[in-house]
Amino acid sequence: MALDLCRREFLFQAAARSDQLSKQRLQEEELSSLRDQLQLVAEAAASACSQRIQEDQRCLRELASTRSTLLRLAADLHAVRAQNAELAVSAGHASRHRKEHVELRGEVDRLRRAVAEATASRDRLQEQVVELEEKAASRNRLALAYEEGAQDLRTELRHALRHLQEGEEEHALVEESWGASSSGRSEVWEPLQEGAPMDGLWRRRVTSSSSSRPRRLGSAAPGDATWRFK
Repeated sequence: MALDLCRREFLFQAAARSDQLSKQRLQEEELSSLRDQLQLVAEAAASACSQRIQEDQRCLRELASTRSTLLRLAADLHAVRAQNAELAVSAGHASRHRKEHVELRGEVDRLRRAVAEATASRDRLQEQVVELEEKAASRNRLALAYEEGAQDLRTELRHALRHLQEGEEEHALVEESWGASSSGRSEVWEPLQEGAPMDGLWRRRVTSSSSSRPRRLGSAAPGDATWRFK
């Protein structure tokens, strides 16, 4: 009868241990898969941020070129206006020379058209500059958002890796405790409270097949110990 009870207890412990090992292997596989996925997401986010930064740098170069063109056109416009003022003064004194006045009037008209074209071109360039600045600001915000997302993913990945390492250490500790045995003695780990097997207080009870002397009720067997797993 005692042998049957021992066998049943051994089979029950073996089944519980097998189930626990299966669950731990499944958790390890899930953690490994999650770590790989997080690594891929972090790499993709870093690549996307790099591309966005390159695009923003190109837009900034185009914006600088557009500003330079606008400044050059503004200088040309200033020169044209100065020339127009000079021609206006000359036209005021052209009453004595009608033919010269007519020629100067034609030149003034031509310059006015040039000024109008330059003004329209300047307005278009200003609108383009505003659009490019808005695009650059939007892309900068997007790049910052990608960078923040990549940083969060890196932080989560470090937490997951640390959690995985702690789980492996706890698993090794439990394996070492379960596998500890000597001739004529065996160790039995019993949870002292409900909860996850890897979280809480556990008591190690050492049993001996060579000693059958009953112990006083409430006394602890030699080798009994209480451990806390976190």
